[in-house]
Order: sequence, then structure tokens, then C-alpha cells
Amino acid sequence: MKIKQDSQINSILIFASLLITFIVSVVYFNFTKKLMIKENSFFFTDQQKSLFLGKLSDLQREKKFELTEEKSTNSYSVREVNGGNKILYRFKADACFFTWISFGDVNNDGIKDLINIYRRKDSIFVSVFDYKSKSIIYPEKFLLNKPKTKRETKWFLVINNVGVLKDKLNNTKLIFSLVATSVPFPRGIYSYDFASEELKTAQMSAFPFTTFSFDLNKDGIKEVIVSAISAPNKYLQEKTNKYPSTSSWLMVLNTEMEEIFSLQREQLYSQITVDSLSTNEGNFLVSIFMNHQQEGGNSEIFIVDSIGNVTKKRQLSNFRNHNLTSFNRDSIFVSYLDSVFIFDKNLQILNSNKINLDGGLSRFYKFTYEKENYYIHLNLEKFITVLDKNLSEVSTTTFSKTRLVGREPIVVAKNYENDLPEIILNTRNDYSIFQIIPNLLPANWLAYVLLIQISSLITLFLIKYLIKRVYTFIYYLSYSLGKSSNGIILLDEKLRIRFINSKAILFLCRNNTTSIKGKSVEFLYKSSQKFSQIITNFLSEDKVNSTQLVLNNGESIFKLILEFIPLSLSNGIKLGYYIRLTDLSEQIQVERAKVYSHSIQKITHEIKTPLSSILMNINALQIQLNQNSDLDKQETLEDLYFMEKEVERIRNLVNNLLKYADIRKPHFRAVNLESVIRKALKKFENFENKGFSFIVEVENDIEILVDEFQLIEAFHVFIENAIDAMNGIGEFKIVAQKQKEKGENIVRISLIDSGPGIPEEIQEIIFEPYVTTKKEGTGMGLQIAQKIIEDHGSKIEFTTDKNGTEFSFNFKII
Repeated sequence: MKIKQDSQINSILIFASLLITFIVSVVYFNFTKKLMIKENSFFFTDQQKSLFLGKLSDLQREKKFELTEEKSTNSYSVREVNGGNKILYRFKADACFFTWISFGDVNNDGIKDLINIYRRKDSIFVSVFDYKSKSIIYPEKFLLNKPKTKRETKWFLVINNVGVLKDKLNNTKLIFSLVATSVPFPRGIYSYDFASEELKTAQMSAFPFTTFSFDLNKDGIKEVIVSAISAPNKYLQEKTNKYPSTSSWLMVLNTEMEEIFSLQREQLYSQITVDSLSTNEGNFLVSIFMNHQQEGGNSEIFIVDSIGNVTKKRQLSNFRNHNLTSFNRDSIFVSYLDSVFIFDKNLQILNSNKINLDGGLSRFYKFTYEKENYYIHLNLEKFITVLDKNLSEVSTTTFSKTRLVGREPIVVAKNYENDLPEIILNTRNDYSIFQIIPNLLPANWLAYVLLIQISSLITLFLIKYLIKRVYTFIYYLSYSLGKSSNGIILLDEKLRIRFINSKAILFLCRNNTTSIKGKSVEFLYKSSQKFSQIITNFLSEDKVNSTQLVLNNGESIFKLILEFIPLSLSNGIKLGYYIRLTDLSEQIQVERAKVYSHSIQKITHEIKTPLSSILMNINALQIQLNQNSDLDKQETLEDLYFMEKEVERIRNLVNNLLKYADIRKPHFRAVNLESVIRKALKKFENFENKGFSFIVEVENDIEILVDEFQLIEAFHVFIENAIDAMNGIGEFKIVAQKQKEKGENIVRISLIDSGPGIPEEIQEIIFEPYVTTKKEGTGMGLQIAQKIIEDHGSKIEFTTDKNGTEFSFNFKII
């Protein structure tokens, strides 16, 4: 039958492991991150390199073009990535990061061309490569020179190429911005006409930060949108400049660099960021104004229509670093501090979440995968993160490109193999491509499933084994506790009785057969008010504790030691409480048996010596009698007297041992302490007339719970020892004082004599059997007294010197 049950359990465990494997596999493959970031390619040489992307026609994928420094020819070359190693064209420039490649249909052949703006020494040039014919149509067109000023330093330029626009006459215009960081000019937006080779500019002393094209008024012709930062430069001629650097600006220009409208914020070290917003109501610009000079400045987000009117506005957090990205019709992305917010076109919050921005500039891009929106968070210094529609992190990766190029350092393109974005990081000497790829089933998915199956099966059988072991342990523990000579009670954390053995029931409930398990501990309070008070106090203190307790179950009185132990885990979780009731009378019998055994051994040794002496004297008398010699009467009497004394000594030893063995289990009852003392002194009344005096200092209202006859016997031992020590002359005082100990009322009884004190050499062993200083003593008196006092739950203490000895012990007052 057992084998059959075990087989059924094993079958259930195997089925459970299969079910667990199925559930874990479904959870893993459905709730694991759907997307991940992978660094697909990394190129690094001692040459300067950059990567540019462009979709040359609507029917083509975005193509990658690599710009590489050629130190041997002191020039730069452009080649198509994955299009062979053939170089498309070369040009001479000062540095890779002073070069910008963009794409636009300059010759109107339907295919976009490669437009390259670069700096060489003190001049700016542009060249155009026709991708369709694979030839240069504009080999090198001069744009402008470095301005001649008194401040002659290195000419460090930030070039931002907007691209190619068509004006109202369908003429092709190249739009770009230039910012010189070390000399006063140029700072501005430029328009270059390829046909007339005319260069027009909207110069400014403010720092053009963002430049892009957007058909704001929906007339089919794109305008140039510019945001400029307030970045004062004392070398700039503020009075003659239309856009002074003491303010931040939002400007809308046409292809002739003529202003359509502008918004000015007069605040030093302020900034306006801008992005486009297309809605059903029309095209708009969304902007954020930030105050970089003061912590807690008046930052705000606002929407501007096609004629420059602010249609909506909202105050932002008083913090000066915000990042703005618009996702056309549905959402506006704003990040600052450690939070990201998505606003709708009415600047109402759609969603928000806390993410790791980690300082610095951030940019956000939106893409769709499996009909769900995702966002790319690009921190321009440290990491790339993919966020889901709830702005929770899906995947993240870090990069160590500490010096991204001064122009556009990060480009996001579409990977047409999986229709997901890829991020290209340009640095001074290399570039990296990070692809966002689906997190599909691993190739070894079957191995994962088998691993889960085997692991779950092993775990279940291990649990089965542990349960059997725990059950066996609990069974034997319950059996042992049930058979214990002590009363055991186990309470749970809600103070319900989970276990109580028969001994505890005897102490508290007599032979109550009512089911107690599961009831509250208050059920036990009915048996004893004292038990109720002790448990209540111990529960409030919630620590290991113990005390003595007297219980009367109606038939017997039990003197007990109550031990209280809270049970909890290492992390503080409460499990319950352990209560043990130890019967002092049974403990007394066990201790007495041990001492009795020891005493038998001692008395055997003590009797052996006098018996040997008696035997030797008897043998000597027998020899004399057998030889018929005349016996010396005096000598014979002395031998007989010696044998008589030795026999008497043996008798005393045996009597004391029997007396000790006759100390029965104490029968406790309430008595008056003074009455007990008076009865004990009655035996020694004759000594008071022979130079010995007794002094009693005891209050007459002290009631204690003791065995009266045993306590009187203990008093007799102390009094007899005192009389012997003082040779019958001296003073013996009995003092009883009320005291408090651990919140309980006790009486301290002191027995004081005026004798010479206990010799130092036996002070540590005076309670050992057969230790005595008397010639006729047996050394059992103090041991008997000690056992009586200990049987009553107390302990004898003593002090001694040449002026006398004091024995003392405590009893509880009832």
C-alpha cells in the first residue's frame, strides 16, 4: 500500500514539473524584454573618420557614407559603406570634424546628391557629388573667408548644414549655419544660390543653436527655423547687430534670409529650444525657454503659430536644463531633472516617469514596433536607452565615447532589415553603430526548456524529501514534548494555543479533556490569576524571561518555574511563544537522587576505616584467647571502648544518611514565618540560661508557602552549628526583612552568630557531604539544610569573618 501511494505521489510530481515548465516558458518568452540594443559594428583606426546617412530617393534605403582621413595624400575621401572600397571623391580640408555632408537634389535629376561643406585654412568651401552619374558637378565653390579682426586666433567652427531648399522660383538654395567660437564672426544663417553663386546671410551675435527647415504656413515652401542662445561676447558689435547676444531668440526666415517673424527673450545666458509640430489645425512650432543664469528661473514651454503668435503656454519646473523633442501630431517629449514628460498638443501631460538622465544633453526619438510606440533616449555623453510606451526601460547600453564631434555627433537611421532604428555615434577618430534588434527566442531554446524541466523535477523531489524529513521531525518532536516531565505550551503569533502537553494540562486545567488546541491563551488564564498576570507582563516585555509560580489545580499545589521564550526569525518576523513549566518537586527528587548516590559512595569510604579497626581488634582478642594467655584487663577494656566508639560513629553516619534520604518531596502550605521560627527555637530554650542568647527580629504578618517541618529542621542545623562553634556561649540572631525583587515581594531571612567564623580552608566546600570541624561531627548537617532550602526554590548565601558568620536566603511572600 505504501509503495502504491509513493508511486502516485511521484506521478503527481512529474505532472507538476511539466506544468511548471510550461508556465515558466510562457512567462519567459512573453514577458522578457522584446527589444535589445546591440553594438553591431565598431571601426577604429589612427585616422579621423565619420559616418553620414542619407536617403537619396524615396524608393531607396538610407545609404551610409564614410568620411576618412588620408594622411598619405593629406586629404579626405568619401566612400559608400557596403558599396565596395571604391572612393567616390576626395577633397582637402583641415579636419574631419570641420566637415559636414548632407543630401539634396541640387541638379533636379530626382536623386539626391552629396553636399559637402568644409573648412580649409581660413576659408569655407562647398562641393557637390552627383550620386546618379558618380561625378562631381560642383568641384569646390568658395563660400566665405575668416573675418579680419584684431582677435586673431584659431578659427574653430561649428557647421550645421540644414540642406537644400527651393525658393518661390524653384531655385536651389543651400542653407547652413556657422558659429565661430574663438573670433567674433561668423555667427549666422547662410543661403547659397548654386545658379547665381550668391551668398546671403542673417548675421547675429547670439549663438544659433538649432536650425532646421519646416513648411510652417503650409504653402509648399519650407521656412528656415532658428533658435539662438544668449551667449555674450564682448568682441561682437551688439549695437549694429539685429539679434544681440544679450537675448535668446526664436526666428523664422525665408530662403533669402529675410525675417518672417522672431520672438525675443531678454535674458542673459538663456536659451530657446524649438521643434516642429503638425496637427489637424495646422503647423506650429513648440519651444522651451530656459534661464541658465539663475537657479529657479522662469522656464516655460509654449506653442507658436505660423505668424508668430503664442497660442498656448505652460510653466515648467524651476530648473534650467530641459530637452525638447516633438513627435508631430500626437506628443511632445520634455525631459528635465530625473523625469520625462509627454505632453499633447494642448500641453496637457499624457504620461510621465522617472528615468536616469544623468545630466548632460539628451535627445529622444520615437519608433513603432509591433504596433506599439517606443522611444530612444540618447544621452550624448554616456548611454543609449530604449523606453516603452509607459516610459519604462526596455534595454540600455553605455558607450565610452567621451569626445563626440562638435557637429551632429549622433545620427538615427532606419535599419531596413528589421524596420527598427540604428544609432550611429561619430567621434573624432571612429564611429560605432548600435542596432535595436528583436529579442527573439534563443537558438538553443530547447535546451532552456529541458533545463527548466530537469530543474523543476529535481526541486519537487527535493521538496518531497524535505517534507518527509520535516514531518518525521515534527512527529518525534511532538511525541517527545508530549512525554516530557515538564509542562510545554506553544503559542502562535496571534496567541492561539498550537500545542499543550498533558503535564501542562495537569498543572493548569486538572484533567480537563476539552479540546484546548486552537483556543486563545486567555482560556488558560481562568485557572490562575497569577499565571495570567505573568504571561501578560512577559508578552509586553517580549523577551526571554522566567519566574517562580505556585499553581493549585484543586487537588494539588505545584511549585513551578515558568520559562517564557519568544520565537522569531533573524529578520524579526514573529513566529510565536514557547512556555515551559518545570515542577520543582520533581526536579528536587532528581537532584536528591544524585546527591544520595554521592553520599552512599562517601559513607562507604567513611565506614570502611572504623570497620577495619574493629576487625583488627577483634582478631587480636581472638589470638590472645586462642593462646590461653592471661589477658590484660585494662588493655582489653580500652580495646572494647575503642570498638564501641567506632560502632557509634558508624551508627551516626548511617543515621544522618537515613535522615538525608528521608527528606521527602516538600508539602507546601501557607504558614506564618514568625510562628515557624518560634517553633524551631523551642528545642534550644535550655541554652538561654547558660550564657547563650537568641534575638528574633521578624514582623508578625509575613506569610510564606513552605513545608513547615522541613524548614524547622533546616533552622535546627544552623542553630546547632552556631552553638557548637561558640561552645554554648554567645549570641544568635534571626532577622527577617521584606524586600522587592523583580517586582515581587520577598522576605530575606538572615541567621547571624557571634562565633569565630568558618575556617578559610573549608569555606568553599562547607556544603559538601562529610565536611566538618567537629570531632564527633558527620558533616551532613549543612548539606541537609541546603537541600531543604533549595527544594523551596531558594539559595543559601553566607559571609564569615573572625567576628561571626551570617547565612541568608529568600522566600516569596504570599
